[in-house]
Amino acid sequence: MIKKIKLVNWKSHLDSEFRFSQGVNVLVGIMGSGKSSVMQAISFALFGTFPALQSRKVSLDEMIMSRPQKMNRAEVQLTFSLDENEYCIMRAIERGKGTVKAEIRKNGRLINVNPQGVTEEVERILQMDYELFSKAVYAEQNNLDYFLKIPKGQRIEHIDRMLKLDRFERVRENAVSLTNRVRQSARDLKRIVEDMEKENLEKKIQMLDEEIKTLNQDKDCLEASLQKIDNEVLILTSKISELEKTEEELHEITKTLEGLNSSIKEIEKSLIAKKEKLSGKKVDEEGLKSIDEKIKELEEELKLKREKEKAQREELASLQTKISVLRAETEELKKEIAEKEKPSDIEERVKNKLGERPEEIIEQKESQLKSLKEQLYSMKAEKENLQKSTLSLKDAREKCPVCESEISREKKERLLREREKQIGEIEKNITETEGKIALIQNFIEEARIILAEFQNYQEIKKSIVEARKKLQEMEEEIVKLENLKKESERKSIKIKEILEQKEKFLKQFIAKKEEMKAIVEEISHIKEMESRLREKKIQKEMLSEKEKTLSSKLKEHDLKELRSRLQENIAEKSKHATKIKNIEEMIKEKEERKEEYKKRFNLLKKYKTEVKTSNEIVKKLELFTEAVKITQDQLREEFLKTVNAIMNEIWQEIYPYQDFQGIRLVIDKDYTLQLKTSDGWVNVEGIVSGGERSIASLVLRIAFSLAFIPNLKWLILDEPTHNLDTNAIEKFNEILRERMHSFADQVFIITHEERLAEATTGSVYKLERDKEMNGPTIVREA
Repeated sequence: MIKKIKLVNWKSHLDSEFRFSQGVNVLVGIMGSGKSSVMQAISFALFGTFPALQSRKVSLDEMIMSRPQKMNRAEVQLTFSLDENEYCIMRAIERGKGTVKAEIRKNGRLINVNPQGVTEEVERILQMDYELFSKAVYAEQNNLDYFLKIPKGQRIEHIDRMLKLDRFERVRENAVSLTNRVRQSARDLKRIVEDMEKENLEKKIQMLDEEIKTLNQDKDCLEASLQKIDNEVLILTSKISELEKTEEELHEITKTLEGLNSSIKEIEKSLIAKKEKLSGKKVDEEGLKSIDEKIKELEEELKLKREKEKAQREELASLQTKISVLRAETEELKKEIAEKEKPSDIEERVKNKLGERPEEIIEQKESQLKSLKEQLYSMKAEKENLQKSTLSLKDAREKCPVCESEISREKKERLLREREKQIGEIEKNITETEGKIALIQNFIEEARIILAEFQNYQEIKKSIVEARKKLQEMEEEIVKLENLKKESERKSIKIKEILEQKEKFLKQFIAKKEEMKAIVEEISHIKEMESRLREKKIQKEMLSEKEKTLSSKLKEHDLKELRSRLQENIAEKSKHATKIKNIEEMIKEKEERKEEYKKRFNLLKKYKTEVKTSNEIVKKLELFTEAVKITQDQLREEFLKTVNAIMNEIWQEIYPYQDFQGIRLVIDKDYTLQLKTSDGWVNVEGIVSGGERSIASLVLRIAFSLAFIPNLKWLILDEPTHNLDTNAIEKFNEILRERMHSFADQVFIITHEERLAEATTGSVYKLERDKEMNGPTIVREA
């Protein structure tokens, strides 16, 4: 049951809310009052679209309120219950953007927030998609007879889609197509099998097996012979390798012996020369030790002297820096004194302007200034009082504003003239006093400037005395530092002389030490050479013995003959290997051909099986296709029975006349809606009146709703009484009030006929709107 819908900025609804109940719910109002947009909102909330939007008669932007105020966003909120669960849907649209927000809640819990996802949830919950809703539940305005508007020849396809029988038709068509493909595939395979059987593949495989067996036997014989040759090659290679190593080793020994003989001669010659050079020379170990001690002693003395010389240099540099700094400071001070001693006329200017006691003059002037300012304040106060008094006198009529006594006109004018004269004299005095004050203020400011300059001059004179005293002290300090510098230079020269003498002695001792060290090293070198000479002679004897042994071993074997035999065996081995390779290639080629024949033979067996299987599948598919067609026909027949039973029950209740006793839907190449007369059945199209056509369409719409969605039993009818006469409307009203509950749980009627409000068993809303002023819809619950 749809319980509530709320529209915000939706078409003409600024903020409208409708609460519905079971039974017949009626929305009454004039054309353009916003009735149809409520049902469009229900469809949009459920499926995100409605018939006018689907057919592009309107756009989503047109559903957003544009009058009396242009809005940019609209929103619909729908609440419905089903199977003891309550569902709330919200969809929002924005101008130029379409749907910007969508959500669905189940018992307050959010279950989806995607526009498409919300629609899918609704379809799952209601077990109905938009197409079925728009054809079986929602009868749009002027579209009650949509079934009769479907061109003949297309109604079966249309109803099949609603019944989902189009899926059966697609299955049947696909099954027929698949049957034909399988049958053709089986024929093609059968032709391939017949061609492959002519190849006699099994016999070819047997012949190749025999040929491969013979080739393998030949290969085994060659491999056995090749193994013997390999063994002989290995033995010869090992002997030759061993002899070649002996030959190479003998060559190396001979070369080494030649080198040793040459080296021994060189060492002996060098020894003789070194011994002759050292003849008569001796090394005094004690003298060498004494020289080392003396060198160490001199090095220590030199270290101390160098440190002293460095300190003297640093002291001299420090004195030079101090002298330079003092000289620079002295020059700066002299310039400063010269600058300060420049002549100034400040004393004469002070004396001319302020006399001998300038501070007293300034104090006198300041006192005079204070007195004048007090006089000025007093005169201004007096002027202000006179002005107030004059103003009061001007406003006074017959009494004095001060004493409340009688005052004549002549007296008033005389008093006014006197006071104006007094004000004029005071203003003159004020101007003169202000001039005097300005002159004295200027004098005081100039006097203070000159006095400050004079005081600064006196401070400078005092600082010159101090600067001269400091200059004398600095010059005395420079003389003192110059004397210290001369003394430091004398000490530095003396230290340098001592350093030079000590360094000369050190060089002499070091030279003597180096001479003695050279003799010691030469003696050590001679001993080392004598040791090397002994080692080389021993090595020569050992190598000579080994040379004799190796020469003897080489004479026992003919290396040339062994190499010749090895080459013959290698050539024979290559011939055998080539033959084996050729046989292997032949075997491989025959094996490959055999495998190819086997694959084709297995493929032949597979094709035979597939042909048999395909023929069985064709038989089953033909049976399945026939079953689908029978099922389609039975479902259509059951649908017709259901719809016709519902329509006949409703027709007897809703049609107010006796000229048509029944209604039915039949299939004669296509669906046709018929009415029963006393002469038999007639087609609704082109025969019956507009009112009879509308009643027949209404009955068919109710029957479709109950047949297609028996679990839901909703029905939305927009202007269902269009084309009905007064009698038919009264009858329809009666059906709504007394019988509709047996056909549907909840019905929504959109109408301008206020008489239909009498038929309600649920909620009634009257919708009003000032169309001339483009006002919003006003909703009133009746």
